[in-house]
Amino acid sequence: MSLVRCDHCGAPLELADGTSTVRCGYCQKDQVVTAMMAAVERPAARPAASVERYTRGRPVLCEWRGRWWPATILAELPGGQYLIHYDGYSSSWDETVGLERLAARSARCRARPATGRSA
Repeated sequence: MSLVRCDHCGAPLELADGTSTVRCGYCQKDQVVTAMMAAVERPAARPAASVERYTRGRPVLCEWRGRWWPATILAELPGGQYLIHYDGYSSSWDETVGLERLAARSARCRARPATGRSA
């Protein structure tokens, strides 16, 4: 599964691997995969959990269902947890994650250009 964005309304959509179209549950528009956001490539190397510490506002990659997505640290929480925001998505997708799901952003990250729409 991949997390993609509706071209019409900007809503987040789950796209099953190998499918070529998906229907938005919000606006009911069919979307062609090639017109949507490409998934972020897996980072070349992950930081050691005991070494890396992220601060508020730092851009990172966050693993979600086997794929890496651009995100930003909103807060450092107790117990090595972080509140993150997925870049380009509404705050309803914000979540608390551990270090095992975070990596520093690398040059291999392919992010979708901003469209000016908010999800």
